[in-house]
Amino acid sequence: MDGPAAAAVHRSPAAGAAGVGTVSWGFVVPWLLATGRVAGFLLALPALGGPRVPAAASAGLSLFVAASAPLESVGGLEASSFAALLLKELAVGLFLGWGVALAFVAVQVGGQVAELTLGLGSGQLVDPVHGHESTVLARLWSTLALVAYFATDTHHQALRLLGLSFDRLRPDQLPSLVPFVEAGFELFAASFLAGVQVAAPFVAASMAVETALALGARAAPQVNVFLVSLPLKVGLALVLVGAFLPHTLGGVTAIWDRTLAGVGAVLRRWP
Repeated sequence: MDGPAAAAVHRSPAAGAAGVGTVSWGFVVPWLLATGRVAGFLLALPALGGPRVPAAASAGLSLFVAASAPLESVGGLEASSFAALLLKELAVGLFLGWGVALAFVAVQVGGQVAELTLGLGSGQLVDPVHGHESTVLARLWSTLALVAYFATDTHHQALRLLGLSFDRLRPDQLPSLVPFVEAGFELFAASFLAGVQVAAPFVAASMAVETALALGARAAPQVNVFLVSLPLKVGLALVLVGAFLPHTLGGVTAIWDRTLAGVGAVLRRWP
């Protein structure tokens, strides 16, 4: 670690306590810094945090989880250095939670892509995970993702990744921003691709129906294709949603596995 924060960290506790505007409470300082990382992580993490969870519950859980993190005593910190490290911890926690939450984004992207091709994109319902309106199929898949999130013990794996982050990046370290930016683009691209892959069977079926309707319009020009296509595509969509439900659930589980593996790979690349 370089800069004034590093110099302040390596000062002796006595010197830190003697300085004006310093924070030197032994293990209390790293605990508070770790609480910032955990709070940011839970804020972005699906189901365990977010605006729908009471603030008191999130704060208590953050303090409890931070107390179990592997921490080392830190010497006297200037108040400005402590504030900078606390903001860094919040950013790290938000980044990790956002990386895990991208699995829900991938599922929503897949649902919206499938609905646009199957003609189900007009209905709007409240998404129970994020608290905003979403389309019917996207909400169904988001609920499946939430079920898989708890059924496959993914929430515990996410907390293990948070613990791994303390081994790779101590609260008193200031890392480079380059790995964060690169990993952010990689995780976002991977989540978008995963969502499209889950929606691929529905897109292929919709293209087959469109091709059949086009051939039917050429063979029987007197048939109003626009009146026939909408109920046909909606009926096909309902059949496909039921037929491909096991495939969808397996795809959602695979998205969780790939998302956690991607976040873990990012943590292992940190110096």
